[in-house]
Amino acid sequence: MKIKIDRKAFLESFAVVASAAAPKSPMEVVRNVLMVVGGDADVVLTATDMNLWVTMPAKGIEVGSVAEPGAVLVDASKLKQALEGMRGDEVTIESDDSAVVVRQGKTHVRLPTDDPQKFPLCPSSGSLPPKWPVPSAILPILADRVGYAVNDKSMSTAVGGIKMEVDEGELGFVGLDGNRMARKVISNKGPIDKINAHIPPSAFRLAAKVFDDSDSCLIAFTGPSLAGPHMVHFVGSDGAQVSSRLLEGRFPLWRKGIPDPDTKQGTAKVKVADLMGAIRVAMIATTESSSGITFRFDADDVFTLEASAPDAGDSEVECPCEYAGIPGSVQLSGSYARSSVEKLDPKSTVEIDFYGDDRVVLIRGEGNYMVGMSPMVEPEG
Repeated sequence: MKIKIDRKAFLESFAVVASAAAPKSPMEVVRNVLMVVGGDADVVLTATDMNLWVTMPAKGIEVGSVAEPGAVLVDASKLKQALEGMRGDEVTIESDDSAVVVRQGKTHVRLPTDDPQKFPLCPSSGSLPPKWPVPSAILPILADRVGYAVNDKSMSTAVGGIKMEVDEGELGFVGLDGNRMARKVISNKGPIDKINAHIPPSAFRLAAKVFDDSDSCLIAFTGPSLAGPHMVHFVGSDGAQVSSRLLEGRFPLWRKGIPDPDTKQGTAKVKVADLMGAIRVAMIATTESSSGITFRFDADDVFTLEASAPDAGDSEVECPCEYAGIPGSVQLSGSYARSSVEKLDPKSTVEIDFYGDDRVVLIRGEGNYMVGMSPMVEPEG
């Protein structure tokens, strides 16, 4: 195998694929990237950690730059370091039976290689026909603004994943950890087949990198049925694909935790930048053991954030808003409130729906995005 590459462009795609490898795994084969060189300018990169697979056409391969086709299995981290350390644009990568040589002028790095046949292919038990188109721009939002709310201590069960829900007119993506919930809804331009799938946030994060230059990708599933699929696949038109094992278990019935709209006591319309600033100031008077912030709604044009802790003092911060409803208050975790609001566009305006001191608080943002936070069980102070 022998190819000439544009170092910077090739490294951009190689780094994305290499991020799916497992450099500390006792299985040596999953520390590697599989590089398959076909016809002219046809180079495909694949990596896995045995839970997540990524396949991506390499960038930086021009027509006529493939001297010899072939396949090679090479250490992901070491090849990435070699490419990062070299200067200039044109680099040659070639292999024989025992090594891969990365060469630029008189500079070269020789790396051991392994049999490409040892690389573990992505498991599949039959392709399912329904595929849902998803704008690529939504993938980082799902990874960040929904994925932050999952229970990261339960990554092997359903609550460690993002639940995908299919309705006739929309696709919903939900993450929760028992104290907070995040949901993003987009238009469903695919089938209305029901799906029971809990997707690891890591799959969305990797797909966001792979399809960064694409307009959209397709989400598909493999397994015995849509009611119990085993794998999710993000598929691009250029052959790029991200595949992940799905998380097993039962996902909580999150809709039961959403209050009846008729019980809403008030809504505060507030700028995200003002809300974030008020939370940060109020949190000065909180500690790890006394982390509550009381949101007090009692005026038309302002609400108050209050906090106190024996070793941290107390705070009272006014936040401008447009409030319509009856006076009331609710105590929320300061850290949860901050992490939730940090996911919002600081230039946007949100609505805070207040249902009482013992009910979930809902924050509704732009683009069909919603955050829910449970009140603290025992009010402090």
